[in-house]
Amino acid sequence: MKSSSDFLSDLEKQDIKVWVEGDRLRCNAPKKMLTPELRAELTTRKQDLIAYLQQAQAALEETPSIRLVDRSQDLPLSWTQQRLWFLDRLEGGSNAAYNLSTVLEINGNLNVKALEQTLAEIIRRHEILRTTFKLVNGTLVQAIASSLTIKLPVIDLQQYSEAEKATEVRRLALEEISRTFDLVNGPLVRNMLLRLGSQSHVLLMTIHHIVFDGWSTAIFIKELSTLYQAFAKDLPSPLAELPIQYADFAVWQRQWLEEDILKPKLDYWKQKLAGTPALLELPSDRDRPLVDSMRGDSETFQLNTEITEKLKNLSKRSGATLYMILLAALATLLFRYSSQSDIVIGSPIANRYPKETEPLIGLFINTLVLRLDLSENPTFLELLNRVRQVTLEAYENQNVPFEKLVKELNIKRDLSRNPLFQVWYTLQDTAVEGLGLSGLQVRSLEFETPTAIFDLEFILEYIPEGIKGRLRYKTDLFEASTIVQMLQHFQTLLQSIVAEPEHRLRNLRLLTDEETGGYSTHDFPDAELSQSEFEKLMMEIGKISVR
Repeated sequence: MKSSSDFLSDLEKQDIKVWVEGDRLRCNAPKKMLTPELRAELTTRKQDLIAYLQQAQAALEETPSIRLVDRSQDLPLSWTQQRLWFLDRLEGGSNAAYNLSTVLEINGNLNVKALEQTLAEIIRRHEILRTTFKLVNGTLVQAIASSLTIKLPVIDLQQYSEAEKATEVRRLALEEISRTFDLVNGPLVRNMLLRLGSQSHVLLMTIHHIVFDGWSTAIFIKELSTLYQAFAKDLPSPLAELPIQYADFAVWQRQWLEEDILKPKLDYWKQKLAGTPALLELPSDRDRPLVDSMRGDSETFQLNTEITEKLKNLSKRSGATLYMILLAALATLLFRYSSQSDIVIGSPIANRYPKETEPLIGLFINTLVLRLDLSENPTFLELLNRVRQVTLEAYENQNVPFEKLVKELNIKRDLSRNPLFQVWYTLQDTAVEGLGLSGLQVRSLEFETPTAIFDLEFILEYIPEGIKGRLRYKTDLFEASTIVQMLQHFQTLLQSIVAEPEHRLRNLRLLTDEETGGYSTHDFPDAELSQSEFEKLMMEIGKISVR
């Protein structure tokens, strides 16, 4: 589920205005834009939106605007960039875990010259795509090239059969995303066009995360569409010049973080994360290596429309967003697997603040550290209230960079694991919006990379058929069969949650009927077992073969 900031930004793109008057939420929308589904979501989010808008207005009054800075001075990295640089140096520049990829299948009469001109113009517009990083007198700085020419190589695959073409596309896509970047010498952007036929192409775009994030993908695609449409007709660019660039944001961020305004937010996180457990002790197939290799794989799953609708109904009844419900369900799964009641999960937030940053490509994303209390075996609804409070507080204090937080908490570096949390969770809207090039049919292709930054990464996404998910995992720790089983347990747990949200966490079902051999707690009436105790009993007596 998107944060209030991202949700409101999406509404604004549809010309839907939402504002607050006193303690009342107001809305104005074009005809037919305010659908029943959107009305329901506004109702669910009402109190969150009022609180966010009131806080945003107060923050706006005390936050300085971003100003253009002199490019002749040394330009610092943002906090998030600095961390990625450090990790790259730690790996000797040999790890592709932070490579981002967009693969577009393009059918129709593609104007390759216009496409190449479009990609060049996007690089010209956004300084960050012409940026590399270097040390100057011991200080890490951004080095912005005044111009950068990146040719678009065209690989001809027309001689292959259809099956061979598919194999080659996959091979080349994985090869591209697995190729590392040189952050010092650059460039940090690569493009490649695969020609499958006169009317069929695949565009491979690979970019290092240090200059790009998820929000940037939407900007990139939107500009790609707009510029290609103009250049294919020999028209000039219709896009206005950007008033600021990423380097201006980085300077602003460094200066703003020195101000007293951020101290209360930093104090919140210090208090919230004091005494955080160093590690979530999930049962694994192998011991944790001393140095994290970031080798990974993934398994997919899908929640059908029936279970998705039941989750949405629970959202309406409870006043919690779907993001919060799925977060609470994930925390319950981890609680049942680890028997730890202090669960810490990382989750991304777009962090496009101030508003001037919204049209910029760059690394703005921040990480929220969500520490959830599952002690005293609460009911799921009780846990949901706790999750809602933690999430809203995190949104209110989202401006503190994760990297600064790690530094302020003085967390000891451990090369075997991520600091503060080892499980990642995100719920996002359907892939890339506004996908389209003039006169062409375009669709996004997905190719998974053999890497994992965290022990477990739960990546959920809305689709018309419900919610699809991908669980990425570290292969140093887990076998594929373990992850498949974990996903089965997660889906069983969700079914139990929507059916009996008033049940305590240990009484929610986790194992499938096949795993329990058809038995239930009702088959042991005298034992007075909780669901979790019953499931452990089933394991012990050999009815199933899981942990």
